[in-house]
Amino acid sequence: MRRMFSEKQIQELVKNTPKDIESLVDSQGHDRFPKGDIEIEEITGITKTYGKWSLSGTHLMIVLACKCENGAIFVSGNTLAEVDIPTWILDKIIPIFSTQVERKSTSCYGADYTTQTLQVNLVKSSGKLIIQTGSLTLSATRDFRVSFDLIIDND
Repeated sequence: MRRMFSEKQIQELVKNTPKDIESLVDSQGHDRFPKGDIEIEEITGITKTYGKWSLSGTHLMIVLACKCENGAIFVSGNTLAEVDIPTWILDKIIPIFSTQVERKSTSCYGADYTTQTLQVNLVKSSGKLIIQTGSLTLSATRDFRVSFDLIIDND
C-alpha cells in the first residue's frame, strides 16, 4: 500500500495540531468551544441548582435545573432565564415560528416521584435567547431539568 504523506509530513502535522480542543476556531475566527453560566430571574420559591450553556463544535447545549418550593408559581410567558451567548452564535439560530426556537414539556419531580408538567419555551427576542415558562402552580416541592440542543453550523 502506498502512503499519501511522508513520515516527516505526518510528524509535522501532529506537531502543529492543537492539543487543547478549546482553542479551536472556525474559518471566521470564532471560538468553537465557548461556554457560560445561566442565571435565573428572581422568582419566589424557585432556585437554580444548575445552569450552563456551551458550544461544543457545532452543538449548542443549554441546560437549566431548578428546585421549586411547594406553592411556587410559574406565570405563562414570564422569563425564567436569559441565555447570554455571543451574537455570532445567536445570529445562526432561526425560530421555528414567530420568536419560538423550541417548545417542550418537562416534568417537575417530587421526592415521592409524583410529577407536574411545566411547559418551557426557548425564545429568540430582542437580541437574546430567553427561557420562558407556561402557567403552573406546584403542589409539592419539586425539581426539574430542561435542556435544549441546537446545531450551530461552522460557516
